[in-house]
Amino acid sequence: MVEIGLASMSHFRARREFKELSLSALLVAALLGALLVSSSAISAQGFTPTAQSVYPGLANFTTSIKSASAVDYHFPYVGKQVFEWTYTNPQAIYEAMTAGQADINSFTDISILQAAESNPMFNVTSIPTFGFGQIQFNFFKYPYNNTFFRQGIASLIDYSSLQSTVCHGGLTCEASPEFLLNSSYPQFYSQAAMNFYQQHESYNPSRAITDFELAGLHYNANTGTWTYPNGTAFQAAFLYWAGNDPSTEQAQLLKSAAALANMTINLQGESITTIIDATSVPYAQQTWGMLWLGWVFVSQIGPLQLEYLFGQQGYTYENAGGFYNKTIFNMLQQAVETSSLTQSESITDQVQLYLQQQLPYIILWWNVADTVVNVRDFQGYAISPGFGISTDNVHPNGSALSGTFYIPDVSSDIPAAMDIYSAPAASEDSVLYPLYDTPFITSISNPAELLPWIAQNWTVKTGLNISTPDGNLVNGETVTMNFAHNVTFQDGVPLTAADYNFTLWYLDEAGINSTKPYSIDGMVLNYTAETANAGLSYGAIPELVYSQVSPTNPYQVTLYLNTSSVWELYKLNSFILPEHIFLHTPPQNLYQKLYINELGSGAYVWDGYSKSAALAELNANLAYWKFNPLLLWSNVTQGGTYNEEANVTTIVWDNTTDLFNTVPITNASSVQMQVGYLSGASAKFTNGQPAVVSMTQSSGSVYTGSLNTANLAPGLYEITLNATYTAGGIVHHWLRFYSLTVSPSHSTTSSTPPSSSSVPPSSSSSPSTVPTSPSTTTAVKEISTILIAGIVVVVIVVIVGLVFGLRRR
Repeated sequence: MVEIGLASMSHFRARREFKELSLSALLVAALLGALLVSSSAISAQGFTPTAQSVYPGLANFTTSIKSASAVDYHFPYVGKQVFEWTYTNPQAIYEAMTAGQADINSFTDISILQAAESNPMFNVTSIPTFGFGQIQFNFFKYPYNNTFFRQGIASLIDYSSLQSTVCHGGLTCEASPEFLLNSSYPQFYSQAAMNFYQQHESYNPSRAITDFELAGLHYNANTGTWTYPNGTAFQAAFLYWAGNDPSTEQAQLLKSAAALANMTINLQGESITTIIDATSVPYAQQTWGMLWLGWVFVSQIGPLQLEYLFGQQGYTYENAGGFYNKTIFNMLQQAVETSSLTQSESITDQVQLYLQQQLPYIILWWNVADTVVNVRDFQGYAISPGFGISTDNVHPNGSALSGTFYIPDVSSDIPAAMDIYSAPAASEDSVLYPLYDTPFITSISNPAELLPWIAQNWTVKTGLNISTPDGNLVNGETVTMNFAHNVTFQDGVPLTAADYNFTLWYLDEAGINSTKPYSIDGMVLNYTAETANAGLSYGAIPELVYSQVSPTNPYQVTLYLNTSSVWELYKLNSFILPEHIFLHTPPQNLYQKLYINELGSGAYVWDGYSKSAALAELNANLAYWKFNPLLLWSNVTQGGTYNEEANVTTIVWDNTTDLFNTVPITNASSVQMQVGYLSGASAKFTNGQPAVVSMTQSSGSVYTGSLNTANLAPGLYEITLNATYTAGGIVHHWLRFYSLTVSPSHSTTSSTPPSSSSVPPSSSSSPSTVPTSPSTTTAVKEISTILIAGIVVVVIVVIVGLVFGLRRR
């Protein structure tokens, strides 16, 4: 699951143009262990189903570029992902793509984009993101600190010219004065702010003259110059990024437009480093007047973006040249901290109006993710507003669970390490993201919306003033999450709330960062390892006071937080690490490693990384809990026999070679063929008995089973193979998923599966994202377009007494 343009991140991250300022690190950690891989042959009355035989029944499966609403939230679909850092420059990447050696990349070079647009092998999609270019003002220097002067400059910006020239018609950027672009922040759009812009700041050089005069400047018609109130000649100074075409072109357009208002603007080209440095010194020492700068990414949440840039935090970090407005500061703080989504949206709308009136920045354009994708060999790309192109549903043309998807990058961006505990970097994000699951996922349709994932539902109680079970005071909220019961790590060990709870403290999400060792289930965590290594930056949830897994339900965890912010859930979306592995690997022994194998619960499994070869590979996880069983479909006439054969193996990491060894499982204690519905409900035979068939060991690690469909009513079913075995004293589950249509004996066998309308309704719903009121809230939302719940037939029971990490802090 690779997001091109901007990585799909659980936590918001701020990045100055080519200079990152992390608000919180990606909360991940490295791991050691085993994973599962298996091949399985299936047959039914002599018919061997293939993936191709079922594709006509999958909505939008033959679409090259589909809308976000068409994403089905089931994966994987491609067999292998290969990441390559072997190219010297973007042109070399494009040449590799034209030669069929690479499949996706985000380019900024207009010549490459135009060439790709004319090549039928490619599709070029330009999607506005969360970053922008702007004019920044020095609020400690007159007249730049005068509102009328800034409005005069705004009246010199012709956005239609920016769109056609700098943005090349929208191919390289989206010209707009909006402080939150509507397409990237749809729920935070402010019509009031745009109305004010149209009336007072839209392109109008004549109005600019009036604004300059209102700012206290005087125009001398005899000399053709503007002067300060004391008569000294004034010429505006503007720093731009020399060598950068958009910045240079914008500077020239501004100078030309200013001439129409008789204003001289002195342009000074500087390196981007010089410009950033000019804004990074204490305000009183800043001598510049106005300059061009930009942000790549701060947050997909509107109030968080504005608070970081223009709130008290923005002033502290010199994000806005000394702009200070206590009213705006307080409103943004309230928008971020309120427990009411409606109130947060309303305040954010009002703040945008105030920002449009005050103009701490003039927003010039919003960056776009210009993604070139191979549509000759692959289909299923989806447009993700704000982020770019999502590859969640990408599959080979006419196939699935096969093919190799090559993801190129330049050699200078190769990760220094592939250890997610020690060195999370942008170049690693796209490799590591598919390996791990999180409690929630970001909606492809709405970048500010969280959807249920491992956390199937949750309850938020706000406005609390209570003590935790261990006596700590909480002035804020509790969040209780209920995890899915059918998720396993890639070594087959069930994932429970205890793993998530362990992760929070293993990664020091609360920011303890103490020199005092901290004990978790007998493991001593030396948090000084984080302090000693500048590459580590945890403590992303400083509001976290306490957490506890239910003593009677290992799939439920409650977090106690000193906040009631409606946006706090986004901070809780950490990757989930397997406690059964990390419990034996203290972080102080892990953080110095540059490379370890990765074991998660995600849609792809780790297949190795070579820094010398500049390659990383991932394979499809056929045991993934959100695997789409319609990909492996059979049709049997009622009364016929459906046969399954499973070769149950596990793969164990060899420390000496950094490779995996395949180990057959010959002693599985239970191997079953479980029949259910795609909705998640279990099925029964016509005699009322559970539809479960035991499989027998035919040889070694091969197990076979036969399902007599005479005892099943006609319909569409999900078939789950579940092999249970014990390794290292821990129960594991080997899983595979298929689908089966039982056709009435008197009808003609269909060549495609029934439509999704024939699937029995789900017995439970999936929750949505953000609480909408300060009271206890559990929202509900369906997220699948084909499978209502998907792969929830398997219920893995974990004995409470064997679960680690039931209580923290």
